[in-house]
Amino acid sequence: MMGQKLINDPLEFELLADAYFQECLTPIPPRPLTLPGLAYALGFSGTRTLLHYRNDDTHEEFHDVANRACLRVEQFTAEQLFNKGVNVAGPVFSLKNQGWRDKPEGESETIIVKIEGAAARL
Repeated sequence: MMGQKLINDPLEFELLADAYFQECLTPIPPRPLTLPGLAYALGFSGTRTLLHYRNDDTHEEFHDVANRACLRVEQFTAEQLFNKGVNVAGPVFSLKNQGWRDKPEGESETIIVKIEGAAARL
């Protein structure tokens, strides 16, 4: 995939992404927005290609449009955490795969140990 462009310009990317979002949100009930679904709608064979369009220097002109499309999926997923009756395990799993984390990396929990008896006099 490196260096190969399956989509020729950012406008084409944006139009395909918008068509995917519209297709998902039109039926009742709406289908969830997902990164694999977005990648498939763009004609990619996997989400790794989508990540190349977001981050790889060979696709720099796509970074903004790809990041916005992925942010729309992320927003949809995050909003699921606030819907009553939704099992949040799925959205949490998805968000963690999108780089979210429970606490900042490197942050550790503080453990307090009380030493009593003979060991305390050492």
